[in-house]
Amino acid sequence: MKAIIQRVLSASVTVDKEVVSSIGRGVLVFACVAPVSQFTLLARTKKGTKPDFHGSALPEDASRLYHYLVQKVKSGYEEDRVKDGKFQAMMQVALVNDGPVTFELQAGGKAADKE
Repeated sequence: MKAIIQRVLSASVTVDKEVVSSIGRGVLVFACVAPVSQFTLLARTKKGTKPDFHGSALPEDASRLYHYLVQKVKSGYEEDRVKDGKFQAMMQVALVNDGPVTFELQAGGKAADKE
């Protein structure tokens, strides 16, 4: 699993010109599981001019893992305060960082950027 965690003053997710989720002050987490749902977090860019997304999971597996992660976070926190985007949608994510607070966490498995 890999996650990018950012402290934000606000954030929102828009799909097809409709805001599907938004928060005020809090944390924004870009999460993926390798093989991964948010495949852009695991893109390899060491060779050539195009990113390599071979670390991506099959869509069915990625969907299951994504929804499991969201549900676990909701069950461990105040459920109504946890928002998410729309799996496999083309999302526009807008955010206002709250200071230079960004963490990258990675657990288990082979690191995405290692060959």
